[in-house]
Amino acid sequence: MPDAHSGYGLPIGGVLATDHAVIPYAVGVDIACRMKMTVLDLPTSQLHQMISRLTAAIEEETAFGVGSVFKKRREHSVLDEDWSISSVTQKNKDRAWTQLGTSGSGNHFVEFGLLYCTHDTCGLPPGEYLALLSHSGSRGTGAAVCNHYSKLEMEHHRDLQGLSSACMAVTRQCRGSGILGGDKFDGSVRCSKP
Repeated sequence: MPDAHSGYGLPIGGVLATDHAVIPYAVGVDIACRMKMTVLDLPTSQLHQMISRLTAAIEEETAFGVGSVFKKRREHSVLDEDWSISSVTQKNKDRAWTQLGTSGSGNHFVEFGLLYCTHDTCGLPPGEYLALLSHSGSRGTGAAVCNHYSKLEMEHHRDLQGLSSACMAVTRQCRGSGILGGDKFDGSVRCSKP
C-alpha cells in the first residue's frame, strides 16, 4: 500500500527497475521504511472495551516526534549485527539504539484497528480480527547510511556531478571494486533495518 506522496525522485511506494545498482535517494532515505500489521489473538470486542489500555500500551512502548529517543536501551537482534562493518554504521550504533522503538514525524504512525478478511487470502480464516498497524523505518541511521554511500559514489563519478542525489546509483561495480569497501554498503543497510 503506497503512501502516495512525493519522494526525492519517485513517489513513495514507487518501483524502479535497476541493473546491479541501488539508488538510495530515489524515494527517500529511510531504510526499511515499511508498514507492518500484527494480528492479535484477542476478541474484536476488546478494541472498544480496552481502548484506554491499548492507547496506554502504545504510548508507553513508543516515543513519538522529532528527536524522540529512549533513555533505557531496548533489545533487538539488529543491534547484534556487526556495526563495525563501516565507519557510518559504527558512528550511528548508539543513535540507532536510542531511536529503537520510536516513531519520528511525518507519516509514521502506530494504531489499533479491525481487520476484515472475507476470503482466506489473508492467511487467516475469513472473519474479523483485532490488529496493530504501524509505519516506521530506520530514522536517522538510514539517512546517514544513504548519505554516506551516495557521497562516495558521487566522488567516484565526478563526471556525473550535475545529477541530483536522487539520480545517483550506488552501483555493483563500485561496491565490488573496493571503492565503497566491497560488502560494507550491504552490511550497513542490514544494520539500518530495524
